[in-house]
Amino acid sequence: MLSTGDVEGGLRKLEALLRVIKYPGYVDYNGLSKGDPSAFLPIVSFALTSSSPPFAEQLMAAGLELTGKTDLHFTDTLYKVLRDIFNYKPILTRQQFLQWGFSHRKISFICDIINLILQKHSQLKKPRVKCPRSHRDDRGETHPALTDTGTLHDPQPCQPSVSSYSSSPMFDPSKEDLEDRLQRITKINTTRKREDYLEWPEYFMAVAFLSAQRSKDPSSQVGACIVNQENKIVGIGYNGMPNGCDDDLLPWSRSADNQLDTKYPYVCHAELNAIMNKNSADVKGCTMYVALFPCNECAKLIIQAGLKEVVYLSDKYHDTPQMAASRRLLSMAGIMYRQFKPKRTEIVIDFNSINYPGMLNCATK
Repeated sequence: MLSTGDVEGGLRKLEALLRVIKYPGYVDYNGLSKGDPSAFLPIVSFALTSSSPPFAEQLMAAGLELTGKTDLHFTDTLYKVLRDIFNYKPILTRQQFLQWGFSHRKISFICDIINLILQKHSQLKKPRVKCPRSHRDDRGETHPALTDTGTLHDPQPCQPSVSSYSSSPMFDPSKEDLEDRLQRITKINTTRKREDYLEWPEYFMAVAFLSAQRSKDPSSQVGACIVNQENKIVGIGYNGMPNGCDDDLLPWSRSADNQLDTKYPYVCHAELNAIMNKNSADVKGCTMYVALFPCNECAKLIIQAGLKEVVYLSDKYHDTPQMAASRRLLSMAGIMYRQFKPKRTEIVIDFNSINYPGMLNCATK
């Protein structure tokens, strides 16, 4: 097991690199030291998309889009960039990177990524070329131009002038012009877009929780939401009795002397219903957002349906045999699973907010 000193030394190296690329975001050092993937992903995203404009342009030209993706799809693209652009083999698998733990390896991994981007940035810096003026005669032939003193100025081979990027690896001179333009636009129109909108993972988990409100189970209301690689919802479900079975005639108890008098032999879980309610040909390669970690029976369905990832909020039954079996099955099948870490404790749906401009900004906490 790695010592605390290894992690602390890695964090110091990472901190120095973040200063080099001028990382503007909050750094969750506690999460980094514990291997929390949500602490690493924003840093990687900024390094790839914002720290080096020429490198970002290269990624766009190669069709490697890294914005507007779920964590899983972002990680898939990240590993493709490392393989195709840098010929770099990560020390972690995708599943390990998106799970808790492996803190020292993850810190070293992020340091390697930033160093690779810095090297690539230096390679991509292109100097601007300034050539002497010349003129063409009536026959289209080029002749040296006259200087201010009337003497001929012989054209010399074009020499590079000051580089379009300064010696500082992260400097972009066009940024100043862009900032000036943004300031002028701001003065003309002070209305800005909302900043507290729901991000994709929050939105999908919220849909799962909203779906759970349809459940008639008096003790557990669970919802599930299946999302494809384009961030489109392809299936929603919640726990309830099978179609055609009168839920007033079936038991809802959690315990009884006879197991047939409990809900467990009859209830369909949210994961099953979400898969069965799919609005696409299949759900292969999709991600499931679900309130509770799936049981072993749902794990079988998830594997057979071809899902690629499970994002859950609660794992309160972690120590039960059913959950241990579920984790074993999902790991053997190569399906990634990770816990969702919400940025807010609740999302309020206020039907009256539509009548008052700006009220949606107060709908989350």
